Amino acid sequence: MFCCRYEAPAAYEGMKTEAPNCDYGGEFKSIEAVDQFTVKMTLCNPDPAYLSKVAFAAFQIQDSDYLDEMGGDSAKMAENPNGTGAYVVKEWVRGDHITFEANPNYWGEAPTIKTLIFRWSAEAAQRLLELQSGTVDAVFAPAAEDFETIQADSNLVLIPYDSPNVFYLGMNNTIPPFDNDKVRQAMAMAIDKKGLVDLLYPPGSTVAEQFVPPSIVPGFSTTGDGAKHQRSLVHSWIMLLLVRNHSLCLAGAWITRMQPTSMISISPVVCLVSGKNGPIL
Repeated sequence: MFCCRYEAPAAYEGMKTEAPNCDYGGEFKSIEAVDQFTVKMTLCNPDPAYLSKVAFAAFQIQDSDYLDEMGGDSAKMAENPNGTGAYVVKEWVRGDHITFEANPNYWGEAPTIKTLIFRWSAEAAQRLLELQSGTVDAVFAPAAEDFETIQADSNLVLIPYDSPNVFYLGMNNTIPPFDNDKVRQAMAMAIDKKGLVDLLYPPGSTVAEQFVPPSIVPGFSTTGDGAKHQRSLVHSWIMLLLVRNHSLCLAGAWITRMQPTSMISISPVVCLVSGKNGPIL
């Protein structure tokens, strides 16, 4: 006859941060580590976009020991990445390349590709040349003018994707004449956004009618009174012609990019210069 003693595992000591109330203006009432694999987040208000937000990279969950070691310093965390993904960083040469190797301790299905190398190249033409020569397996963001070349090559495949980028012109509404919403609307009307999209952006790009791009759902809205908005803009254009003693120069447009493209620098397209009788186009 023998006996053994069983020691129960220590109870999990979770962590919880909770606001006294929601008057502070944020979204979270509390965040709690319920157990080793569960985090509970209590919101102050319903948020239909919450699941999309929690999947964003900035929302990644790190263990407390790692955060304490890094002191919460994002720069240090970038230099010493910590995660549970399929790959680990083997080498990082700033501005040149970064090498990943398959994580032998990955919890999921083992990756079929053992090594990944990402290299930086500022020139779209150079990236395409390397792709055509076979020195790389894929390139990101080919130039719009190279789309037809890629599509005509039976060895290459062009893969379009919805980009969440919005190119816009910001105005400080605390400084005259931008404190007048009619002036801001008039400036928006003065820019030939459709012309800029057709001339400078790749096929699939559209003129934005709101700040949220179509690829963000929930968030993007298909409702609105376009006709009423256009009438308001006509009135706004008249208001702009009444502005005195201001010189304005517009450089940009409000554009949604829907396919991969290189960064494009747009020169000023509309200038309003004050004259004796008001702004001169």
